[in-house]
Amino acid sequence: HGASWNYTTGLENAENWGTLRRACVVNDVIYALTMEWDYSNWNKITCVYKSVDMGESFEQILEFPEPEYGAESEFDMWAGYYFPEDIYLIAGTTFGKLDAQDQFTVLGNLPETSGQTRISAFDDNSPQNFYVAKTSNNVTHFFASSDGGITWSQKGSVSEGPFQMNSFAVSVDNPNTLYFGGVSCFRSLNGGQTWTKKNEWWQYYGSEETMLHADIPGISPFKVDGQELLFINTDGGTYISTDYLSSVQNISMENLRVSQYYSTYT
Repeated sequence: HGASWNYTTGLENAENWGTLRRACVVNDVIYALTMEWDYSNWNKITCVYKSVDMGESFEQILEFPEPEYGAESEFDMWAGYYFPEDIYLIAGTTFGKLDAQDQFTVLGNLPETSGQTRISAFDDNSPQNFYVAKTSNNVTHFFASSDGGITWSQKGSVSEGPFQMNSFAVSVDNPNTLYFGGVSCFRSLNGGQTWTKKNEWWQYYGSEETMLHADIPGISPFKVDGQELLFINTDGGTYISTDYLSSVQNISMENLRVSQYYSTYT
């Protein structure tokens, strides 16, 4: 129940110098995407680890040297929440999947581009609609595939970068409805071609119940009783939406027993 914790084994190299970029769970198997230091070749390296004992230990199953595939910021991975089967990985412009036998198969390649990378997909029984966001110079360009990642096309853009790793999501109801969060929160209803901002950050003040606070570290769509319930996590609390971000309701107004202060006067 969380009363005591034990250190996992196998991730010591990333713990010594590096970061955990993403973790995904497929049929009780945990996959971890890390950036760490390759002391043999003296450069950064991105690795995938696997745990078959619920996180007690990890073993490395893939590694990607930085000069070949790009910087660690250009890696991300995705697995379905409702239909988990394979791990899908974007490495620079290379897109592929990792199966239960730890075999990585390249499925396709994005148009040649670079930038901070996020991946998401429409979570159905056989994923076909994948999306990648790549951010450079504070502009995020979106790429889409409707054939399981074999072919890709560039879509629209927004003039913000993602706030955190979980700031990009696809609706669980409609494969063409996308959500993206930076300082502001955006929605696309046409597969990333055009984007609409939910509200300006300053509109929150005075309309705290119905306007999103600035900074969007996480966007989480779930299906509840056959309907999408969207959670938008902001620096000012969590909101819910039942109409695909057309409207939001702040559920962090009271009874949380926490406080947040941006300025202190003494």
